[in-house]
Amino acid sequence: MRAVCGIDFDKDRIFLSFAALKKNVPFFAGETVIDKGLGNSDIVQFLQDNIELVHKEIETAEQKRAFQVTKLYLKLPPGMEKMNVAEEVVVLKSTKKINNGDIKFIKKYLEDTALGWDDHCVHHFPLDFGIEGKAFESLPVGLWTKRIRVKSLLVTVKDRLYTQIENIFDNYDISFGGFVSSGVCDYSSVFSAGDKNGVKAVVSVGYESAFLTVVDNGFIRSVESFPFGLRRIIETIGKKFSLPDESVKEIIERYISFAPERNNADGAFSAGKEVSLKDGDIYINLSIATLDNLLRNYVQENIATIVAHIDPAYAGKVSLSFLGRFNKIEGFFDFLKTFVKYEIIPTPFAADISSSFGCARYGVLKFLENNVQSKISLMDRISGVCKEYF
Repeated sequence: MRAVCGIDFDKDRIFLSFAALKKNVPFFAGETVIDKGLGNSDIVQFLQDNIELVHKEIETAEQKRAFQVTKLYLKLPPGMEKMNVAEEVVVLKSTKKINNGDIKFIKKYLEDTALGWDDHCVHHFPLDFGIEGKAFESLPVGLWTKRIRVKSLLVTVKDRLYTQIENIFDNYDISFGGFVSSGVCDYSSVFSAGDKNGVKAVVSVGYESAFLTVVDNGFIRSVESFPFGLRRIIETIGKKFSLPDESVKEIIERYISFAPERNNADGAFSAGKEVSLKDGDIYINLSIATLDNLLRNYVQENIATIVAHIDPAYAGKVSLSFLGRFNKIEGFFDFLKTFVKYEIIPTPFAADISSSFGCARYGVLKFLENNVQSKISLMDRISGVCKEYF
């Protein structure tokens, strides 16, 4: 069976998701986590140094799940892409009925006109089309015209970066399918092509930063980053209790909860329960309730700040989901409902802590870019027939 792989590089870990292809539709087939992250390294140098590790995990997954990975997609680390809104009037050779081939020509024409010679187009998101003074959100296949105004959001990286990454994978006989922008990966981890209607938002919390992606009826409206992540929580708890990072990580993994009330094995409320940590020759006792409250207050303050960046005009219309490390902590989604006033969409199992599956899924489908209006109104069809006749 054919499969694809999506990779999400975070600062402290690498996430690889595998998706089996059934009639070219990707289905989640498992995720692998490597406890080695990008850190502050350049992505090219990091891959050159660690490609064997990645390749070994892919081979292990192929043997374990009896499929063959035919393409690999890479989540583009935030800040590496450039976004550019371009607009152009494309003149065809003659008045004709627009077909799918014209779509490719029009998009390529805009890219060639708007981008530099050393730019590689990662995403081409159509925003608006105009034919004879009439605007269309989707490219109107089936209409007759000679001139089309097209406006698009282009996401690019330098061609040299793309070529370097492609060569690294080629050396290990891995077919590089391309980059997928971070916000698109987050969105695609939760929502699919059938979720284009309405306003969708995703908050993803990684090790170093958090991101908010807002998509309105299939159009990306904003992708924002925030200085909030697991590392900052580790630093906050460590500073409060004078603990080293490794001890704080252990506390978070073993003891921390977002649940308002927790019971121990004897049925007694855990407010008086303590965790004992050894610091050198000294044992430090910390109240679990105190740790929980610190975590809850800090996380609520930061997530409330992030959610506040959603345009107030969308009030009551937003379906909101969350990705990241907190999803594995007890009571997180019930905790969110106490202060987030939007509809909260449960996170799919495949998107629990990373957007690596979203990377693979979007790399195959690109459903936000295949923006074609398949249904033409009767009057528009009549207009097209009249133009053809005369």
